[in-house]
Amino acid sequence: MDNIIEVTEIKSVVRQLNTAVLKFTAKPGTNILNITGLPTGTQVVSAWITEYNEELGMIAGHAIFYTKSVQLYSKGEKCRVIFEMGSYDRNLTAVVTMIFG
Repeated sequence: MDNIIEVTEIKSVVRQLNTAVLKFTAKPGTNILNITGLPTGTQVVSAWITEYNEELGMIAGHAIFYTKSVQLYSKGEKCRVIFEMGSYDRNLTAVVTMIFG
């Protein structure tokens, strides 16, 4: 049976959203990406991982990324992204794209 949740009250808590794209090296299996330097008081974050190619930029390539967790901590100044890289058996240049505010 599906878990259906109805939300009837929506409150806006974010006045301004920012974006960031950060390049790093992903390894096969579970990866933990710690991101620092977010503005104090950041309340909302969304993050996703994509392959990166120096010539083409962000691409949908051969690796599959499964995001397991995106967490804000330290008064919103830090973010931890836990993800799994599958379908690829060696290190790979990737980027995390973030929206935060």
